[in-house]
Amino acid sequence: MTLTLIRCLDLLALALALPLFLIAGAPVIGWAVVAVAWLVQRFAVGAIKRRAIATGNRQLVMKAIAWSMMIRLATVTASVAAVGIVDRSAGLPAALLAAVLFSIALGIQLTNPSPVEARR
Repeated sequence: MTLTLIRCLDLLALALALPLFLIAGAPVIGWAVVAVAWLVQRFAVGAIKRRAIATGNRQLVMKAIAWSMMIRLATVTASVAAVGIVDRSAGLPAALLAAVLFSIALGIQLTNPSPVEARR
């Protein structure tokens, strides 16, 4: 139960950010675009990791983890840039939200045991 809660901490932070955006009067489009990008990349990263782990190849799993980090970075950074271009006032709050989500995701990845149960 606790491990599942820790793995979903980024989603909890994303959900709690919406009321903060509303209270602060920040443009909600920043939250919405980052939220969609975060959910899309989270689904893609999860699928990539599951497929790699299913192969049982440790090297492939490590490559998948590296690629998933790059996918996460590219997807969310592009969404923040797009928000900033469309609405300058929404760019900074979107970037701050993305930074918080990245920090949480990195913390989750560092504190959880490696999913690599694969053979060498």
